[in-house]
Amino acid sequence: MIGSQALHASVAGELPPEASRSVEVDVAAMSNDAEGRMADLIDGSIGEASMFHATFGYYAQGVVETTAMLPGGWRERLVRVHGITPYDAGVLADSRALADYFEAVVRSGPRAKLAANWVATELLRLLNDAGKEIAASPVSPEAMAELLKLVESGQITVATGKKVFAKMFASGQPAGPIIAAEGLTQVSDAGAIEQWAREVIAANPENVAKYRSGNEGVFKFFVGQVMRLSRGQANPQVVNDTLKRLLAGKGG
Repeated sequence: MIGSQALHASVAGELPPEASRSVEVDVAAMSNDAEGRMADLIDGSIGEASMFHATFGYYAQGVVETTAMLPGGWRERLVRVHGITPYDAGVLADSRALADYFEAVVRSGPRAKLAANWVATELLRLLNDAGKEIAASPVSPEAMAELLKLVESGQITVATGKKVFAKMFASGQPAGPIIAAEGLTQVSDAGAIEQWAREVIAANPENVAKYRSGNEGVFKFFVGQVMRLSRGQANPQVVNDTLKRLLAGKGG
């Protein structure tokens, strides 16, 4: 099933049951039906005005796969409206369901570019690994949005966010309880980060000498070691600032 009828209206008082029930559903054959032969068979056997319709009061409309495709220009619309990259727009416009999921995430608050990146990479990777379609995602758009807002605000790091998202996908839980249970909130305390940085510097005198002789590429090593000590929870910007200060010989 790839679609159904929908009604948009303003109703005073309680909505009658009949108004919230669809009598028709679109059904596409799983096999290749480009010529619409299976769609015609569906229409004839359980479609409108069929014996099935007369007996049960609802019916199916046979459709082909292209019925569920997004209209032309949708990729350009995603780029124009949300400011995302053409590449991400191409991925997200692969299906109406995926594009709708992305836009639902954006409506809940996070930046569109961040949402596009996570939907197009993290979510699709986990869905592919699990053999699931977007409609079966254990993580709702609203739950993903809440996680992304925590990343944006700096309450958790990007690396931690990805770990939390994997647990959300596996368990169906929202981000908050997972973060609280595992103590994954980002550490921005300058004192704690400086202590980790000093430990790393003291344990690696050869790399300190390389850095101070002009080999700035080794700086990434120090950052990685501090992040390891903090279990990925240290604020990356504070880590960078602290290491640069200490490696420059400032701060004792």
